[in-house]
Amino acid sequence: MTARCPRCSTPVDFTALAADGRAYCPGCQTRLKMPSAAVGPAAPFPLDDAEQLAVADPTPQLLAPVRGEPHELVREQVEDLRDRREDRRERRHYDREDRVSNPLGVAGAAVTGTALLLVVSGALFAGNLKVYSWFAAILGLMLTLLGLPLSIVGSLRPGRQRAFAIAGAAAGGLLLLVLVPALMMYLTNLK
Repeated sequence: MTARCPRCSTPVDFTALAADGRAYCPGCQTRLKMPSAAVGPAAPFPLDDAEQLAVADPTPQLLAPVRGEPHELVREQVEDLRDRREDRRERRHYDREDRVSNPLGVAGAAVTGTALLLVVSGALFAGNLKVYSWFAAILGLMLTLLGLPLSIVGSLRPGRQRAFAIAGAAAGGLLLLVLVPALMMYLTNLK
């Protein structure tokens, strides 16, 4: 049996009814009772407000006004979406800008590289310029003690470029454990 919805005039087929003899209008989702034998529109079944809203809007989480002015609710949701989008843009910009630089790692690598140059030059001139070699060894040790922690901290920071920081930490470890002590032992044994 087919009847028209009293609300939107859409034809409603009552062949596949629920157990209680009611059906839903495919146009407006109104819950309807099967009409009596007399031909006429189907009678709407009375529902409470919350149930009617759930039936009328199958997706209540999107833009379903519960009560009050629907335009105001939609406007608030649109503003919330815009705020979230702007927050994501700012976060992406900050992350992109922040990931490119690693000032601690670069500073540690630069200081450690300077110490490495000093120690190597001190070793090269150890025979001819003993005072310079001692100066280079002591200053290289101090620079290594400054650059190594900077490089280590720079290499541990998440989301940053780590190549310079890891190279600085490796050079600092080599200087501190091998090169500076070897140069100082060589200079003390040098006659």
